Amino acid sequence: VTNEQKDLTAARIYQAKLSNLDLLLKNHIFISPLLDELGDFTYQRAQYLNFSVTQATGEIHVEGVVENYQNLGKILLGLSTSPNFTDVELLSVAPSGGEVPGFNFSIDMVAAQNLFMEKQ
Repeated sequence: VTNEQKDLTAARIYQAKLSNLDLLLKNHIFISPLLDELGDFTYQRAQYLNFSVTQATGEIHVEGVVENYQNLGKILLGLSTSPNFTDVELLSVAPSGGEVPGFNFSIDMVAAQNLFMEKQ
């Protein structure tokens, strides 16, 4: 294999990487407005541990921990009062077995599409 062939192979690999990066940037979605809304309507003493979003449908799944049932109720009430969240549903609640005492919870909801911004 000559040096020219090695250089050509390296150039093709680099070009493929740039093409993949370009594709990622074109399809990038900013979720800052979504995170701001979630923060504004979440009871401050709650702790989110996991968070997943399906942008196409607006479906959100969060898991976290709270100190007691009263605080869990405050989370559900807060999220339900947001005009940008619908179908707020408590999926599960169980005593925390970890280092943080309290109750683990999981919640599903749907976010309005205006909370997802495509990169311009």
